[in-house]
Amino acid sequence: MIQHYHSEVIRLEPLPKVDSFPQNCRISPPAFGEELVERISNIWPRQFEHLLEGVSACPRVAGCWSVEVDLSETEIKELNLFEGSARHRQVCFRLPGEQELVTGQMNPPLGLGAPTDPSRGVARVRISFHGVDANLP
Repeated sequence: MIQHYHSEVIRLEPLPKVDSFPQNCRISPPAFGEELVERISNIWPRQFEHLLEGVSACPRVAGCWSVEVDLSETEIKELNLFEGSARHRQVCFRLPGEQELVTGQMNPPLGLGAPTDPSRGVARVRISFHGVDANLP
């Protein structure tokens, strides 16, 4: 897939289509069923795995996980494209230090201003998920 932004061309890796429920995705038993399987249509892209290295649970909101990262202009564009395709759908992703995947819904990325390290990006962005079932063994 190629997306055009002004005169810049960005090539994105195609997201894998999920035809069946991923074997290593954890879903709480009450929510598991065919209806849920149809809503899981996005897997966190490999090129963004490093962005979730510092993701942590939000202490005041159950099932909410977030991380603040410095992003380049290209990463911001690609992340927004992914979020748009994942809107109102479940996203499978891996929490730091865990082998199993969890699912949750991605919130729109939130711009926080200037990056903490200008050599690593053009903006500071919060990436967050809600409805995450992270009761890992």
